[in-house]
Amino acid sequence: MPVVHPVLGFKPKITLIGSLDTAVPEQLSDDALATLRESLSNVVPNAEADAGDVLAGVDMTAKTLTIRVEDNGMGIVTPGGRNTGRDHLHLGGTPA
Repeated sequence: MPVVHPVLGFKPKITLIGSLDTAVPEQLSDDALATLRESLSNVVPNAEADAGDVLAGVDMTAKTLTIRVEDNGMGIVTPGGRNTGRDHLHLGGTPA
């Protein structure tokens, strides 16, 4: 991911599990890539992170696709003090 480093200012650790290129249907892969891009685009400006990890994995037995972006930032805190970052990334799955 050569484009990620200049945008983020750091190179995230990337872990890929399973046959993502063949196991994930094209429609879902487009949505998954958009979700990953959005997650990464929020890491620095919203979380003020300077390090992060990306995990993308497919479990053929469970028929699940997992995308996880973790960073060392503070997250998005609402005026009530609630961190809402994961609330915005729900698409027919279960946020971790």
